[in-house]
Amino acid sequence: MNSYLLDTHILIWLLNGNNRLNKNIREDIDYFQHLYYVSVETLREIVILKSLKK
Repeated sequence: MNSYLLDTHILIWLLNGNNRLNKNIREDIDYFQHLYYVSVETLREIVILKSLKK
């Protein structure tokens, strides 16, 4: 089974239901076709973006 590290934009698009995220990728994540990871750095970036109101 393959595993993938999600970057900041992909995670934000996934959580917000943004249509910029490819339908096939969204379905793959939704139906647990592979393992997906999020780094601590990605979470830190989201906190910074949120604090800057972006």
